[in-house]
Amino acid sequence: MSKTTSETPRRLPCGGTPFTEVAKVLRVARELPHGPEAEDAVIHVINALADLFKRHKPPACQVGSHDGSCSSACLIEGSGFDSRRFLVDCGVLEEDTGKDS
Repeated sequence: MSKTTSETPRRLPCGGTPFTEVAKVLRVARELPHGPEAEDAVIHVINALADLFKRHKPPACQVGSHDGSCSSACLIEGSGFDSRRFLVDCGVLEEDTGKDS
């Protein structure tokens, strides 16, 4: 068995990570026919899970230990939970193509 680091999400047998698999389930839930109240409830669950996952997997600090809070300069780019990617995968946000509309 190979070890995973906090920077490397664990891969499932299907090839995805637990986060991407949850996003797939929630995307399907959003696409089911239901009323606006149910839609709001699903979006609320999606946002709550994004917040929970972000707290569970914060960005890693390359310094390791220092006085005060981390700044963007000491955080390892790309580490931690990507809540924007999760919301895109759930179908709540549109993919950012980098192009202006």
